[in-house]
Amino acid sequence: MQRLRAHGENASTWWAVGRIGARVPFSTSLPLSVAVSGGPPSGGGTGLGGGGTTSTGKPICGMSAEVNTRYFGIKRIAGDEIVTIQLGTPQWKLERGEKKQVRLIFDSNSPWNAPGTGMHFDDGDPGLEFTINQGEVANFMREFRMSGQLVVQFPDANFADWKLSLSGSSAVSDAFQQCAGRL
Repeated sequence: MQRLRAHGENASTWWAVGRIGARVPFSTSLPLSVAVSGGPPSGGGTGLGGGGTTSTGKPICGMSAEVNTRYFGIKRIAGDEIVTIQLGTPQWKLERGEKKQVRLIFDSNSPWNAPGTGMHFDDGDPGLEFTINQGEVANFMREFRMSGQLVVQFPDANFADWKLSLSGSSAVSDAFQQCAGRL
């Protein structure tokens, strides 16, 4: 699967959102870069990349951040009422299909728990992927846009916790939702 990638000049200080690449400024203490793109994955599935569509031709919207080789992405595919979360780092050792528990905590909200499924991005880096169901998407996106920090934990794996600043997430979430609304 391909990752969403930052693009444009000085990408570490801009969120690039939507299939059309609208940019929204933000500030953070971390070198956070966010981008949205779409395109066909290698080896099937619904990865992300250049053309704004999946391998089956469905339009796609997404946003991602990569901090110190730790990748976090959110995507939505036309016709799907779910949101897919992808995480990855070259420091992990994962087999395709391997299950690892993932816990996301937005500020002091209740944790989101999901079984992540192992996969590999086009560059060979391992990752985990899971979905947020239709009935939970609105609450998940509300917490994402209203929170200042995201903590990601891996309770049954020997992976370090992640902490991401969500500074600017309200504006980028609005742009993501507008993109998703046009799918």
